Amino acid sequence: MIRRLRYKFIAVTMLCIGALFLLILLVINVFMTVSSQNRGYEMLRRFADEMESPEGRMPLERERPDRYGRGQEEPADTPPPPGNYQDAFRIFSIEYGPDGEILSVNYNHDSDLSEDDILLIGEKADPQEERGLVGGHYLFLSRETDSGTILFFLDYSVEHSMIFSLFLLCLAAGLAGIFFLFLAVLFLSRWMIRPVADTLEKQKQFIADASHELKTPLTIISANAEVLSCSLGENKWLGHILEQVARMNTLIRELLDLARMDSGPKSLPMTTFDLSRAVSSAALSFESLAYESQKTYRMDIPEGIFCQGDEAAIRQLATILLDNAFKYSDERGTVSVSLSKKGEKRTLSVTNTGKGISAEEQKHIFERFYRSDASRSRQPDGGGQSGGYGLGLAIAASIVAAHGGRISVRSDGQSQTTITAVL
Repeated sequence: MIRRLRYKFIAVTMLCIGALFLLILLVINVFMTVSSQNRGYEMLRRFADEMESPEGRMPLERERPDRYGRGQEEPADTPPPPGNYQDAFRIFSIEYGPDGEILSVNYNHDSDLSEDDILLIGEKADPQEERGLVGGHYLFLSRETDSGTILFFLDYSVEHSMIFSLFLLCLAAGLAGIFFLFLAVLFLSRWMIRPVADTLEKQKQFIADASHELKTPLTIISANAEVLSCSLGENKWLGHILEQVARMNTLIRELLDLARMDSGPKSLPMTTFDLSRAVSSAALSFESLAYESQKTYRMDIPEGIFCQGDEAAIRQLATILLDNAFKYSDERGTVSVSLSKKGEKRTLSVTNTGKGISAEEQKHIFERFYRSDASRSRQPDGGGQSGGYGLGLAIAASIVAAHGGRISVRSDGQSQTTITAVL
């Protein structure tokens, strides 16, 4: 239990840290991307404003007469476009006519892009949009003119590469930080759960000590009551005393079983044994009960299934599940027990007909002292003996956990319940 609590603490803590890290990384990446794109659009806007001014018109490179249907002379030497000279290598534009025909392509002659590359990029941009991103690497801005539309483009690959590099750097730094935090949480978890571990250990020790101490007075009471019964003959009051002593002995035995199971797997002698024989032995003892209660009892226990664990504990597990099934099955109902093997897993299932268990009760069915049907509680006057103490299934769950398995309940909530233990 303490180990599971510690693992849950580590898992929850690391999930919270991981989620916070991912959120911060996402915010930083989105902020940097949006901020970088906004700067790019602002650069395009300023460049477009300067290009539209009479003194800042970008010189045209040589254009092909067969492409645009008109000839144009090669421009004379002119100074670089206004603005940052380095940005001029990354900015280019395409001018479209009213019918969408290409009128001109403007770009720096020393840039890495050719005119054909620019036209391919322009085909992916929508002139109807005011601005946008093409191919993840090119920002564009649309401007309406008297002759048509001009699309201004900015090569965004430098900023995109920087943002991606920053993302990888933050990711690497974050993962390294999470790893060191994991080591710190791993160390601190021992210290944080130590008070809980000490409390549970004291609780288990108290239950064990109290149970042992109660056995002596109960033995004396039982012996004295039997002596009085022999002297006085049949007496209902002595009968009630003996009955309650038997109940207390059962409760003490169950509490001791829980204390033993809580000590962990090391408290059980783990050996290889015949699981089929152990389950059959426990199941056969219920045949007389099925006959007396006129219930249908089915057993499907193939031979030759072996298991690593404590044979006595597994017998107790099968007995608890069958006792619970007979106790809560309906009148003249059906109880069935089956054992199967698939790979390294052994599955023990016990099914009974009856009113079933609701979905809400299934969440608590393996908790200690939990009873799904309060009306079946034992009465102090000796009536209502069909009930238990709410410890049987808790002991069963502890046995399964001590063997590294899992136990579950499935019920339609109306007519049938199945409890399955996988070892």
